[in-house]
Amino acid sequence: MCEGNGLYEPADVTDHIVPMKQGGAKWNELNHMGMCHSHHNRKRGLESHGHCVVTAVGTDGLLPNDREEIVNILLAKDRQNEDLWID
Repeated sequence: MCEGNGLYEPADVTDHIVPMKQGGAKWNELNHMGMCHSHHNRKRGLESHGHCVVTAVGTDGLLPNDREEIVNILLAKDRQNEDLWID
């Protein structure tokens, strides 16, 4: 299931919360998060604009301090998008 939202949506991407190109741990499951394509693309967009999660040093690379940080950011973006809809 997608961990990027509060709904039961199938995850079709395993995301590295801290991207490998930023030193994220490649194989540590603490750095992995199941996401739907929509949330994964949104997260990648945030990263391309400089957003980074707070990290800690693991034995094989950087790990997120708080896995919920990215979930909360994505949920806030979802709420902003809902506010843009006109009925």
